[in-house]
Amino acid sequence: MKVLYITPIHQSFFIKSASSKLNYNKVASGLEDMCSGQVKIIVMHFREYIENINDVPQNSYLFYTVTRNSAYRSYLLDAILYLKDVRPDVNLIPSLDMFLSYGNKGYQELLRKKLKLGNLSGHYFGDITDLQDKHLVFPSVIKLPYGSGSRQVGLVNNLAEIRKFVDLHKGSVTSVKQLRFYLSRFVKSLYKGESDLENYNNHYYLNRTPFILQEYIPGLQHDFKVLVFGERYFVLKRYVRDNDFRASGSGKFHFETPDEALLNYAKEVFEKLDVPFISLDIAQDDKKCYLIELQGIGFGMPTLTRSNGYYTYDSHANRWVFVEGKSEVEANYSQALFNYIGVDENI
Repeated sequence: MKVLYITPIHQSFFIKSASSKLNYNKVASGLEDMCSGQVKIIVMHFREYIENINDVPQNSYLFYTVTRNSAYRSYLLDAILYLKDVRPDVNLIPSLDMFLSYGNKGYQELLRKKLKLGNLSGHYFGDITDLQDKHLVFPSVIKLPYGSGSRQVGLVNNLAEIRKFVDLHKGSVTSVKQLRFYLSRFVKSLYKGESDLENYNNHYYLNRTPFILQEYIPGLQHDFKVLVFGERYFVLKRYVRDNDFRASGSGKFHFETPDEALLNYAKEVFEKLDVPFISLDIAQDDKKCYLIELQGIGFGMPTLTRSNGYYTYDSHANRWVFVEGKSEVEANYSQALFNYIGVDENI
């Protein structure tokens, strides 16, 4: 018998925001109804699970979550890395890659290269001093690694605009560090030189702003948010803002029938990631599709909850079909876990 642990971090709910929550007890109940006794499901607080890791059965599954709270997320990461080391047989849902990609566009860029997700070139830099001439292709989309939506995304047309964007988004420093920074600059202006410590503070310690440069796709008027739960594809078309190139957060969206090329591309990306569920931001022009961003844990649900149905691929008919009807978030998680674990439906 297969064993699945479901590990909430706050009572029975995962709460990403005030309007987004997932009831793990409902997920467990729905999965139990599908599994006909083939999967033993245990709901246990994440902390308790880690403390009792030696008692966990071999090759079991762990369905865990994440939080926006950066301090607690750091604890979760430490625990997951520890788990990967002492119990590599445990199947993480979602994968470590998905955890590291949460709210981290930088790691997503590295993952894109690792899995050859293709069709959109990009580079992840630790600081503007990492830039070389070969990276400077304009216009380009520039992003900070962290932050949701489009608030920390811009379009740059030259090196000066890159510098301006980076300067505008420099990491915040404490007042003491700021004082030291400006004092060292004042000393430099007086003596026209820098000590080793001043050089370190001015040019390294206080002046590191990671960012991503990504290929700009000209002429796009929309992109697509695609939520995949197992064999179910929920698709939302998002139009760009007025006089802008960004669709995320525009509030201008419609549920329109996508063409097969988009669904095929989403399916290809989903299968490469080897996850039970995923959120994909995909752009499409008249030539091909492009993966803009992805999220495999803690993503929003409006695309699912507002949709009147989902798309699924009929392998017998070799075509995509639309299944009409509203569906519950927890029910889709249950179905996706059911598909991923590989329960035999004929038993």
